[in-house]
Amino acid sequence: MRAMAQYGGGSVVLELRRGEVKALEEALRVIADPKSDKLMRLQYIEIIGQVPNARAIPVLLGIVKSEPGDDLRRAALAALKPYNDERIYNSVLAVFSEMSGGLRKIAGTLLAGRSDWAFELLRLVDNGDLAASLISAEVVSLLRSYKDIQVKQLLAKHFAGSEMDSVRMEKEIQRLAKVVNAKPGSPYEGKKLYITSCGACHRLFNEGGMIGPDLTVYQRDDLDTMLLSIINPSAEIREGYENFLVKTNDGRVATGFLVEHNSYSVVLRGLDGQDMNFDRKGIREMKAQGVSLMPSGLLTGYNDGQIRDLLAYLRSSQPLNN
Repeated sequence: MRAMAQYGGGSVVLELRRGEVKALEEALRVIADPKSDKLMRLQYIEIIGQVPNARAIPVLLGIVKSEPGDDLRRAALAALKPYNDERIYNSVLAVFSEMSGGLRKIAGTLLAGRSDWAFELLRLVDNGDLAASLISAEVVSLLRSYKDIQVKQLLAKHFAGSEMDSVRMEKEIQRLAKVVNAKPGSPYEGKKLYITSCGACHRLFNEGGMIGPDLTVYQRDDLDTMLLSIINPSAEIREGYENFLVKTNDGRVATGFLVEHNSYSVVLRGLDGQDMNFDRKGIREMKAQGVSLMPSGLLTGYNDGQIRDLLAYLRSSQPLNN
């Protein structure tokens, strides 16, 4: 607040929300200046994502490409989602492989958020120009919402292993139960895995994200229940965490759980933790998908030892001292 008062940020915020040209110019100047107050830069970026203006695109892309930390880059990626501009696809893709895992997840949902970009992303994987391993389970889940036959074919070709039918799920749960029961895992090693995977969305012992349900009070001592929830997240969906699909008039596609809605707007929260605001007038289709927001296939890539460690931590009855 002190920084806002010093630079007149309070009035800029109000005028920026109203779409005032001078306020936009000032906000873009501050955003582009690495010496400006970081909290002010973050606030301006967030508002520009809510009140889009094409003049902001080069500045936001500059943050994505050049900002040293992840916080502002994360905010800029989220703010770019309402824009349908080819410069965004090309610029984000140019730095996609170099991003941290968490940042790449947000960038992936941005690139997968429009049908033509989604197809191009999968085509790069198909041509060998982009490693399939860089496409997170959350992004694959969003890609599966498209009905385009070419998108479906490429998903089946490169990501078929991330989706299971009920029979395969049951066999996988039985296999993993034997793995976990074969010998003890290390909860300390499991906590490290949790922080980089489950912890992005779920809280456990007051640590982790706020996207999915808090696991602290969950029935974590029941191995079969835990494995079912991980392997088949849609088997039981907690109230308030059902996945909604929104398609806009300008071709944007987004999924997330419903944070709030009224006759004027809708707010979804995606698996990348970002809130997405939609004007009701701009929504072409909105429907509950009847599935969990949490994607399947999250244990893909873990070996048996890592799975034992992760489950050892998830089943811990009390916090661990680091």
